[in-house]
Amino acid sequence: MTKLLTILFILLSLHSLAQDLANLAHQKPIAISGSIGLRLNAYRSNVANPFYPSYGYTLTGSPTISVYGIAVPLNFLYTSQELSVLGQPFNQFGISPTYRQFTLHLGYRNFNYSKYAMGGYQLFGVGGEYEKGNWRAAFCYGRLKKMAIVAIDSSSLLPPYTYTRKAISGMVRYGKNNRFVALNFIKAQDNANSISDETKKQYGQAYFSTPASNLVMDVQSKLPIFTKRLTLESEAAISYYTDDITSPFGLNTAKQTTLPFSKIVKNVLVLNATSHVYTAIDGKLNYLSNNGSNVYVQYKRIDPNYQSMGVYYLQGDMQNILVGAGSSFFKRKVRIEGSLGKQNDNLGKTRLSQSIRWIGSLNTSYTGQKFGIDASYMNYSSNQMPAVSRYADSLRVTQTTHTVNICPHYVLSNTAEVYQLFNLMLSINTSLDLNPSLTDITGKERKLTTHNATASYSLNLIKQGLGSTTSLVVTSLTDHVGYAYKSVGFNTGVNKGVFKKKISLALNGGVFKTIQEVGSSINHTLTFSAGYAITKKLQTDFLAMYNDSPSVSSIINLPSSTREFRTELNLHYTF
Repeated sequence: MTKLLTILFILLSLHSLAQDLANLAHQKPIAISGSIGLRLNAYRSNVANPFYPSYGYTLTGSPTISVYGIAVPLNFLYTSQELSVLGQPFNQFGISPTYRQFTLHLGYRNFNYSKYAMGGYQLFGVGGEYEKGNWRAAFCYGRLKKMAIVAIDSSSLLPPYTYTRKAISGMVRYGKNNRFVALNFIKAQDNANSISDETKKQYGQAYFSTPASNLVMDVQSKLPIFTKRLTLESEAAISYYTDDITSPFGLNTAKQTTLPFSKIVKNVLVLNATSHVYTAIDGKLNYLSNNGSNVYVQYKRIDPNYQSMGVYYLQGDMQNILVGAGSSFFKRKVRIEGSLGKQNDNLGKTRLSQSIRWIGSLNTSYTGQKFGIDASYMNYSSNQMPAVSRYADSLRVTQTTHTVNICPHYVLSNTAEVYQLFNLMLSINTSLDLNPSLTDITGKERKLTTHNATASYSLNLIKQGLGSTTSLVVTSLTDHVGYAYKSVGFNTGVNKGVFKKKISLALNGGVFKTIQEVGSSINHTLTFSAGYAITKKLQTDFLAMYNDSPSVSSIINLPSSTREFRTELNLHYTF
């Protein structure tokens, strides 16, 4: 009874869709909609310690309560094992009502203005938006992080506590998606007084964490150049980051020269000897012709240690340039695309080595009335060059990877009664280590090659509601010393709708044989499923799965042959 009451009081994953309050008088006072589901499952195995419990159940629900048109979606998940949270817990409630061109955000909201400034971070506070015609303006203010004491052990490199962090962010944009200019910013700062001196002394200098502040200004645009077919997409950001706002050391003349516009920025952000400035920029120049052909050049550069308190994660210390082109031929039945790019790190020249990567790709496709084919080639080359004279050759990374994919297909028949399709997928992947200091005793370079081939045939008898698919799969893996792994198998399945297609039945089975140096093994799988629509709102389905496979001798507590049997019964009601 206690658990059932817990479900009623824990409202999970609360967020709200924007509602139009202008039609408040025409809305229903209270309306409830959504769905609820129940799953019962059983599991049997000859393993001493089974992977799943013998019995279990799961109760899920996603009801939506609307009060005068303001919707509050709820989600919950209750299992025989534990009560889990889907999304955000109850104390992370958010709502976004709308009145005409205005939207108000209250509570926990995720704001995404730009990828270098405010890029999807969750904020607890208040925000607003205004959108009319080509204009859009938005702002938000609130808490990014809550003060927390994190329980860690002495081996952890993470700080044992986090400061309360608040931020204000905003954006102004003019234009539509195909042509616009936008200005974005975020200013955030930790509250140095949110962690007591006693807490700092408790953990000592080994885990010392300092309060920081950050200001990011960002410009986005997508504009045509001379003609509508030539467009330039760009985004540039500058980030001022102060590692310790409590530092007693101020800005000196030398430090001011490394911080552009420091006299202006210091009026809105704490700047001192621990302050740094980072930049990020990316752009794409693209030309699109009348027949769908395009040529483009992309460039991206992000400084080492680039940070924004409004972004969860961003890869820094990288520079990438990419050129590509694509074109269609023969009434767009044939499409050819290709690109070549170079990426490198160590932009600050502070690392012991620099990694240079070359990435090339070529994609072609042909789409006919019955026959079609897709083919692609990708080359990935990585070369790590020493940036200092003393550098071990064995630590160098010089690798190249080639991948070829070919996928032809042929429609044998496509009528109102019968549909037949034959499909073939071929793939070859080769990874080669070109570092001469890492060759084996025979002088061979380290090499790994993988081949995959899948042939499948599908048949669908439309009027009878009968369908079937059969596939043959072959996989092999070899390396430079002769190690070989092979897998051969097939999978077949059939599905049928009965009783005016109110009941759907499906049966699938497969046999796979694996061949290695230590021996071979065979794996069998069998799956049966049935679904029935009791009413338009109530549906049920049943699933039974069987699997057996020989064990590997290194795995503990597994018998010579592992057998598993699993069943599920699902009920789903929509209201």
